[in-house]
Amino acid sequence: MNLFTSSTLLTLLMLIAPIMMSSTDFYKNNKYQHYVKNMTLLAFITSLIPMMMFIHTNQEMLISNWHWTTI
Repeated sequence: MNLFTSSTLLTLLMLIAPIMMSSTDFYKNNKYQHYVKNMTLLAFITSLIPMMMFIHTNQEMLISNWHWTTI
């Protein structure tokens, strides 16, 4: 796994965390709004790493090939 993939997955996990926390009682807390704002901000900052890599290599698109193995 390279830096591009791990940064993208980390960004997605940061965005999923507030959604998953809404199923608990933490969303009733007054600090939940700040938690969501901070996680969104951190996800944006983390997404700058793959974006800069994408721009630096002058790529116009990225193609991923998922090979599902059968057991």
